[in-house]
Amino acid sequence: MNAVYLSGWVSSPIVVVSGENADFHVKTSIKITHLNAAKMKKYDVFTLSVWRETAKRFMEQARIGSSIMLRGYLSTQINQETTATEVTVTEFHISNKESLNKKVPAIQQEKHAVDDEGMTDNQEELDIPVLSDQ
Repeated sequence: MNAVYLSGWVSSPIVVVSGENADFHVKTSIKITHLNAAKMKKYDVFTLSVWRETAKRFMEQARIGSSIMLRGYLSTQINQETTATEVTVTEFHISNKESLNKKVPAIQQEKHAVDDEGMTDNQEELDIPVLSDQ
């Protein structure tokens, strides 16, 4: 199997190819950025094919512009006129702006007084090294 790992963003609408429960299938594309041999920024677009339960989760979470990291494998689709290579997604992670903006309970941090040497009153207890500007 030709395993691939990609990260980029969803660049086209998500299209339902087959809506049957056992073989639920959606397609979209991902746009990635990388540097070529000449150190110039290059963009590539890959067609994604997502199946079954993974496709249902993908439909719930992904939107155009969503940042995505995925694992999949290369697959070839042969039609009457063309042959296309796609990435069949096996795992993915979406980072939507909505999920980043959700309010998460803040971690309670203790406040400590800072002495004349710039050390807090608990640094000696925790054995935290102090870096100097030398």
